[in-house]
Amino acid sequence: MTQTASAPAPTPRPTHNASPKAPTTSQRPQTPLSRRAGPARAPLPTPTVLRLVAVLAVVVALVCGLVGWEAGRRQANALDQVSTSAERLLAAQEVRNQMVAADAVVTNGFLVGGLEPASSREEYARLIDGAAQGLGRLSFPDKDDTERVARATAALTNYVALVEQARSANRQGLPVGIGYLDQASAELRQTLLPELDALVESGADHAADDFDQVANAPWLLMLVLLGLGVLVTVQAWDSRRTHRIVNTGLAGASLALLVVLTTGVALIQVDGSAQDVRTGSYRSTLALSQAVSQAYDAQALESLTLIKQGSGGGYELAFATATVEVERQLTRVSDLNASTGSYGLADQFEAWLVNHRQIREKDDAGDWNAAVELALANGPYSSRAAFRTFVEAATDKAESYRTKTTEGLDSARTKANGGAWVAMAAGLVAAPLAWWGLAQRREEYQ
Repeated sequence: MTQTASAPAPTPRPTHNASPKAPTTSQRPQTPLSRRAGPARAPLPTPTVLRLVAVLAVVVALVCGLVGWEAGRRQANALDQVSTSAERLLAAQEVRNQMVAADAVVTNGFLVGGLEPASSREEYARLIDGAAQGLGRLSFPDKDDTERVARATAALTNYVALVEQARSANRQGLPVGIGYLDQASAELRQTLLPELDALVESGADHAADDFDQVANAPWLLMLVLLGLGVLVTVQAWDSRRTHRIVNTGLAGASLALLVVLTTGVALIQVDGSAQDVRTGSYRSTLALSQAVSQAYDAQALESLTLIKQGSGGGYELAFATATVEVERQLTRVSDLNASTGSYGLADQFEAWLVNHRQIREKDDAGDWNAAVELALANGPYSSRAAFRTFVEAATDKAESYRTKTTEGLDSARTKANGGAWVAMAAGLVAAPLAWWGLAQRREEYQ
C-alpha cells in the first residue's frame, strides 16, 4: 500500500498592519567611541609650550619695567609740580607780606605827624614796588586765580592813590588826611588782602593735590611681586619638565625684577621724603610767612588805634585777632615749641605784646601822648625794637625753611627720575634673559 506525502504547510502572508519587531538594545550596532567624542587632540609639542611660556615671561618682564618707569616718571613730575605750586603760593604770600608791611610803615608815619622821615618814605616805596612787581610775576593756571591777580592789581593801584592823598593832606596838617588813610585801610583789608588770601589758599590747594600725587609706588610693588611670582612659577614648571634644578636665564630675569622691586621700595621712600618736606620745612615756611604777615597787620592796626584817638576800638579787636593768628601759626612750625621758644620767636613776639599792652594802658588812661611816644620809641627795649627783632628772626627762619623745602623736593625728584630709568633698564635686561633661558631648553628638544 502506497502512502502519499503530505504537502508543505503554506507560509502565512504578512499583514500590512503588522510592524516589524524593533531590535533589542543588545542587537543595536555599537557606535565607535572615537566617532562619538570626536578626534582626540594631540598635546602641544614641548618646544611650542616652551616658546609660549617664554613669551609670557618676556611680557611680564617688560610690563614690570614699563610700570616702574612710569611710576618713577609720574612721581618726578608730581614733585616738579609741587615745587611750582609751592613757589607760586609763597610768592603770593610774599606780596601780602609786603603790602601789610608797607601799610604798617605808612600808618606809623601818621603818628609822627607832618613830614614823614625819609627812611620811612624809602621803605614804603621799596615795599610797594616789590608788591607791584610780585603781582606782575604771579601766574596761576586757573582762570579764577588770574582774575584775582587782576583785581588785586587794581586794588593796589587804588590803595597807593589813597595813601598819597592821605600823606599829602597830613603834610599840610589837614584832618582830611585821616579820612583818606581810613579809605586806604579799607581798600587794603576789604579788597586787596582778601584777593591775596584767596590766591594763597588756591596755591595751597594745588600744592596739596600735587603732594598727594607723589604717593603712587605701592601698586608698583604689587605688580612686580606678581611678576616675580610668574617667573618663579615658570622656573618650577621648567624644573619639573626638564629635570634641571636651575635655569640660568630665568634666574637672571628674576634678579632683574628684584631690582625693579627695590626701585619700588625706593619710590615709597621718595614719597616718605616728600611727605616729610610737606609736614616739615614746607609747612614751617608757610606758617612763619603767615605769622610775619599777621604781625605786620597787627602793627598797622596798633597805629590806627592810636591815630583814631579813642575811637579805634574796632582796630583793637582786629589787632587781637591778628596776634592770636600769629601765635597759632608759630605752633605749626615743625621744630619750634610755642611755650619754650626754641629759636626765641615765641618769646620775641611776646616781648612785643608786652610793649603793646603798655601802650594801651597809657592810651586807655587818657595819656595819648605818652602812648604815642612808646609806640615811636627806637630804644633797645622799645616796642619797635621788639617788633623788628621778631620779624627779622621769623623772616630769616622762614627763608631757611624755604631753602630746605627746595633742596628736599629737588633731591626727591632726582631719586624718582633715577628710579624710573633703573626700573626700565632692569625690565629690558630681564626680558632677553628669560627668553634666552627658555630658548636653551627648546634647543634640547630639537
